[in-house]
Parts: sequence; structure tokens; C-alpha cells
Amino acid sequence: MKKWFALILTFLLLLILSYSCFTRKSQNIKNNLLSKVNTSYAKENMSWVKVKGLEGSDLTQSRVLVIEGVAKNQFQREKAYLIADKSEGILSVKNYITISHNDYISKEKNEIIEEETEIEIEKPIYKLTITKAKGYKIVLIKGVVPNITIHHKLITKAKKVFGEVNVIDELEEKQGTPKDWYKSIELGLEELQKVQYGQFKLINNEFKFQGLVQNQENKSKLLNHLNQNLAEYYVGDYSIEISKIKLSCQKEMDTLLSKNRIYFQYNKNNIKKESYILLNSLANVLKNICLKEFIEIEGHTDSKGKKDYNLELSTKRANSVKTYLLNQGVKESKIEAIGYGESQPIASNKTKEGQKENRRIEFKIRVSK
Repeated sequence: MKKWFALILTFLLLLILSYSCFTRKSQNIKNNLLSKVNTSYAKENMSWVKVKGLEGSDLTQSRVLVIEGVAKNQFQREKAYLIADKSEGILSVKNYITISHNDYISKEKNEIIEEETEIEIEKPIYKLTITKAKGYKIVLIKGVVPNITIHHKLITKAKKVFGEVNVIDELEEKQGTPKDWYKSIELGLEELQKVQYGQFKLINNEFKFQGLVQNQENKSKLLNHLNQNLAEYYVGDYSIEISKIKLSCQKEMDTLLSKNRIYFQYNKNNIKKESYILLNSLANVLKNICLKEFIEIEGHTDSKGKKDYNLELSTKRANSVKTYLLNQGVKESKIEAIGYGESQPIASNKTKEGQKENRRIEFKIRVSK
């Protein structure tokens, strides 16, 4: 008898212990589910939703979530339900959320109204600045463009115009820029080529341009071009000054050519990219300073190879330079290309250094053609 009593007592103790463990496990599951739901509401800034708890006494029934609160409108009420319903571990939701009385016309009609509240939305500001430093060396581009494609396109064009190493890129992408934003940037970039130094800014639909030009004629041309090509809806604000220093065509050309030279691919008339910076600068001088002068572009070679071949190569190279300058806006009536081959050496062709000196492009300036 005692033996049976001991067995029964042991069984009851095990049953009580199992029930206790099960109850604790059930409570932990409940707490975990409630925590997840509350976290979801917190992320959506919906602190007005009151999570009342989980119904039922066992694991199956305890996954019925009860929520309460007062929503501003039907949309908010439905959103609260969906967040709870999609929570992992929740089987169903009892939604006791009511809608604010302010959102009803009347209880009889049960119609939801949208409160007409005037909300002042701050208008975004879009800015872009391109600065051409004094001395025509550094061009700083900063501000916003609509996407990475336009970003790459703009920087590529700027480097082609001002030189690969002369462009500082501080752009960022930002959606929503005004209509014709890039068109306006291209206009400003084009006009900066015509000034000795300057800057243009875009601030939403305001186009601000300032710079220094050589004379009144250049100023008039620049202003006319800006007025004719500024995109619709943009407001122009221009400040163009005339340089008090009279620049010499010959001196400016000599200064550029004394520090740099034009390079071609071996035995060809293809201009190397490293010469684009120099050619862009020469084009700027020809367009803005050499207003009355006529330029002869002379091609020269060393004495290696046949004379006829060298003459043909020098002519082709001179014409390649002419074509490049024409593409930069230099008038064709101002320049002429001539090839002299090996006939006018300036150093000995017996050394590699002398041959290098003889392979050259020269610019001869005349007052008139």
C-alpha cells in the first residue's frame, strides 16, 4: 500500500512540475510575441495603439491578439490591424480600435471626412556652382544633379573642355531637380569657356553668371547668347566685367606654347588626349583675344623617312589641329593649316633630342590674311 502511495505521489509531483514548466514556457512565448508587436508599432510611430494582450490559456489560443486605441481615420485603423496580423506567431487579431469622432460627419451617415488642414511644405532648394579660377587652371563643380548618368556626363564634358586634371568634382545626386536643369548647366559651362575667369550658379530656377571678358564686343556676344539660350522658366542674373588689361595675342600664344607642346600618336596625325588642355586654352585665346589676327598652323617633322611622306604627315597633323580648334568654336576664316615636312629644322636631326625638337606644330600670327 505504501509502495502505491509513493508512486502516485511521485506521478503527481512530476505532473505539477511539467505543468509549471509548460506554464512558464507559455508565458515566455506570450511575452515574446507581445514584444515583437509593440516593436513593430514603435517603428511606425503608432504609439496610440494599445496592445491589450493575448487571449486564451494555452499556446494555441494565446496567439489571438487583442488591440485597442483611437485612430485618426479608417486607413490608420486598417494599418494597425495589418501590422498585428503580419506579426510572426500571431494567428488572428481582434481589432477593437475605434475612429476619432472628428473624422465623422455624423453617426447617422457614418461617413468619414478628411480634415482640410493647410500644411506648409518647405520647398526644396537645388543648387549647383561651377567656378573657373583665375588663370584658367582649376574648375570647381559642386552641387546637385538628378542622377549618376547626368553626373558622369557633366564631368566628362567639363574635363574635355577644361582638361582632365583641372576639374574638381564635388557633385552629388538628388532627385527632383527643376525642368531643364542639365540644359542650363551646359549653357553655363559653355559660357565659362568665353571668360578669362568667372562663375555661374543655379539656385532652383535662378541662373546667375559672372565673369571677366577682354572687351565690349565679347561682353555683348556673351550676353546675347545667354539671353537667347536660357531655358524657359529660368531667370537670368548676369554680371560681366571688361578687363582693364589689354592682352596681346602673340604674348598669350607664346606663353602657352613655351610650357607645353602638341603630341601625336607615333607616325600618325591622331592628337593625344594629353594635348587637349593646351588646345582648349589656345582656342580660348584665339576666340577672345586674337580678334584681328590671322593664324597659320604649321606642321614640321624630323628628317627620318622619305621627304614626300614627311611632307604629307606634317600637313595632316596641321589639319588635325585646325579641325580640333574649329570644333572648339574658332572661326575657319581665322586659321589655315600648312605642312612643311622636314624642310625647316630648328635643331640637328643627328640626335634624338634634335629630332624631337623638329617634330612640332607652330603658330604664326599675322595681322590679316
